[in-house]
Amino acid sequence: MIQDTGNMVFVLVGANLGNPIQQIDQSFELVSHRCGKIWQRTGLQKTAPWGHQDQPFFYNEIWKLETPMSPRKLLDTLKAIEIECGRKPRSKWYARELDLDILFYGDDIIAEESLIIPHPWHHKRLFSLNLMHQIDPNFRHPVYFSTSKELIKSLSKLYIN
Repeated sequence: MIQDTGNMVFVLVGANLGNPIQQIDQSFELVSHRCGKIWQRTGLQKTAPWGHQDQPFFYNEIWKLETPMSPRKLLDTLKAIEIECGRKPRSKWYARELDLDILFYGDDIIAEESLIIPHPWHHKRLFSLNLMHQIDPNFRHPVYFSTSKELIKSLSKLYIN
């Protein structure tokens, strides 16, 4: 087990193929043992697909993880866990057995070819904002300086107008 020191990270978890709940629970155990301590876990939320609508509903949750790993090492470990839990290569936003996305890594802002933090779509996805509000309502997005509740209100305005 990794010592409980390091950076506070929020991981968005999703699955909609195979046995999503089992895959999410299996990945929870693997992340707990390989990446650090998961301090909180939201309730599981069933959500409509985002991006491509012609696929099964997703099961999503967010984990609050404390890790000593660098963002790159954490990403590589999460991707390896996805594969171990049965993820197969598919096109972006299509159905998948497991998806582990780093939403936030503390207040860091990272823009590399294969690593963008904060997650570039979080602020546009109502399900992700709702889960983030559930796990840490006072957390402020490091780019928009807004809480999830504030981002939900601004997202609502886009669809009302």
